[in-house]
Amino acid sequence: MNKINIESKFFLVEGGCNACGLLNCVTYTINFPDGTQATSDQLDAVHLTQAIALKNGWREKVEPVGIGEEAVFLEKGKDAVQVSEDSFKTTFAKGAKKFPIKKEECSLKEVWDNTNALLTDFFGIPAYDFELTE
Repeated sequence: MNKINIESKFFLVEGGCNACGLLNCVTYTINFPDGTQATSDQLDAVHLTQAIALKNGWREKVEPVGIGEEAVFLEKGKDAVQVSEDSFKTTFAKGAKKFPIKKEECSLKEVWDNTNALLTDFFGIPAYDFELTE
């Protein structure tokens, strides 16, 4: 199983106005086995899956579906996975198969498990062994 190391960096930024003080921010650097990197401002299954899928040749496509509404897809060849979002969850869908992920705090094990389930079931990408370095 290939291993992905994720580094987190914490830093302070100014809020941008007189009323806002300093804010504690975090960024995550995803280090792939081939030495390339991707960054994310969130460490959850949705963002991690999208970064790994993009690294593996999938491309993001946005289609208008109504006035002010868009559908987001990750595509590779003739395969397409729709990514839809509401206030409570993000859902990955491929044909009749759906995988909803709730927008809530969860353990790293759940993040790793959900990411690997999405990668293998929807994108045909082998599972990874993840490690977080702070």
